[in-house]
Amino acid sequence: MLALSICALTPDSGQSGIADMVCEDSTRLQERLTQRTGALRQGRGLHEPGTLIEMWVTPDTGDWTLVQSYPDGISCIVAMGAYWENTQATQDPS
Repeated sequence: MLALSICALTPDSGQSGIADMVCEDSTRLQERLTQRTGALRQGRGLHEPGTLIEMWVTPDTGDWTLVQSYPDGISCIVAMGAYWENTQATQDPS
């Protein structure tokens, strides 16, 4: 299933996407994540000035996608995986 998601997210320019970083117009990549895989954005934060990191998770499958977005309107999938588990933050008891 994860391999199919990678192929579905590969831009139409003919790139393989499996070995290469997949980059796309941010709006189009978001549409592909939500419409083709059913992913929902679980969180986001700044990585460096002007660069946003977002975690997208498909609740039904547990597949996850880490996306880095740039100020020029381009977003790239930098990592994908499976078995995502939401956890609650806990304080260290010591």
